[in-house]
Amino acid sequence: MLQIVPQTMDDWGMVTGGTLRMKPGSLGQFKGTDALRAENAVARDAARAAELNKDQQKILHREISGQGLTYKEILQRAQQIKAGKW
Repeated sequence: MLQIVPQTMDDWGMVTGGTLRMKPGSLGQFKGTDALRAENAVARDAARAAELNKDQQKILHREISGQGLTYKEILQRAQQIKAGKW
């Protein structure tokens, strides 16, 4: 049986303290650390491809969190943010 004991909330409002974290907007789904790292890597790659600055990266993070978007969809949003259309 999986037991999760939340200990703290990080800066993004995610419950931390064990090996699983609950992402806001993920409808109560728990993801392991590897899954979260993979999602973050996709978002970072899209941000680099669109050449976003730090503020634009924060906007992108807020816009895509918990939505389960593909790399192509994330890249399109990143390009829109870069162009000032988002």
